Amino acid sequence: MSIEEFLAWLEGRSGAGAALGCTDAELQEMLATQGVRAVPDAYASFVRAAGRGAADFWRGNELFYPQAMENHEALEEAWELNGRPFEIPERCYVFASQGGYEFWWFDDVTVAAPVVVRWIEGDVPQRMFRSFEEWLAVQVRFMQINDELHERYLDRGLLYPPNPYPSYDEVRTIH
Repeated sequence: MSIEEFLAWLEGRSGAGAALGCTDAELQEMLATQGVRAVPDAYASFVRAAGRGAADFWRGNELFYPQAMENHEALEEAWELNGRPFEIPERCYVFASQGGYEFWWFDDVTVAAPVVVRWIEGDVPQRMFRSFEEWLAVQVRFMQINDELHERYLDRGLLYPPNPYPSYDEVRTIH
């Protein structure tokens, strides 16, 4: 999913002005906190277009400025608490985290198309997506499923069926 497609989806869902972008200076500040000079173009475009927030997309998680600047430090803390179960790549950039126990990063920002890796405490890091665009498309699909479930169940006062969402293993693009 391109950033333009994401923004069109977001506008259709939440109305005009739903995305709040970052300045180039704020993007550079985000990169500097993790000691990197560059990130994939698609991610940089996302930050410029929606880096401060995107309506209810990933609300409450650390994807947006300024909270996202703490993601690498949070990864290191969780990694320490879990007994350093793997080596954190030197050239990675942690672009998102959820609740301090799940982290998403680009494996090597010195290459043109770094892989997206996911680590959940208690597991090993897993290479999940070939690009940020693929990660973004899956996140949007999960929100679409959630919207469909709300319409079908909650809006009518019913409970969801058990496990209505696909697992990340079902949607990952790297196996």
